[in-house]
Amino acid sequence: MGNFGHLSFVICHLSFVICHLSFVICHLSFVLCPLSFVVWELGIGNWELRIGVPNSSLSPPALP
Repeated sequence: MGNFGHLSFVICHLSFVICHLSFVICHLSFVLCPLSFVVWELGIGNWELRIGVPNSSLSPPALP
């Protein structure tokens, strides 16, 4: 019975670790998503404005 108790403890601990890791990954995605948006707006947006490309990356640049 002792081995079964240890095994159930290990399985419970592993499930807790997996749940914690998924929470950490979810939290990081919530942090990185706005951060990447800010970096995109500050870096790529200003770069597009500097070279005169319209701010929308979906529209192709107008031909002269």
